[in-house]
Amino acid sequence: LWVLWGSTDGALRAIPVGDTTPAQSEALESLVRYQAQVTPTEWTCEWALPLAALGLDTARERALRFNLGLHLVARQAWLAWQATGGPFYDVDQAGDLALDPAP
Repeated sequence: LWVLWGSTDGALRAIPVGDTTPAQSEALESLVRYQAQVTPTEWTCEWALPLAALGLDTARERALRFNLGLHLVARQAWLAWQATGGPFYDVDQAGDLALDPAP
């Protein structure tokens, strides 16, 4: 279980939670590509995460427990793709991300 934290300045951190070790998080962080762009009216970001790095075989695995959270600093608000009633990373209470089978 990982928390990937991307900022508007393009910084990325992988934060270990649960049984994940700091070394595992650092290894994952080195594999993730993250890019952010800020304009006067919005910000966007793009993530590239090799699923094989997570040990997922998309030929067998059809879904990934997943959640997405956003911290709106100016509004002092948090948004979530799926509210969990607790931390965003409580993915057992979040959603499933459907995976296409490997080609």
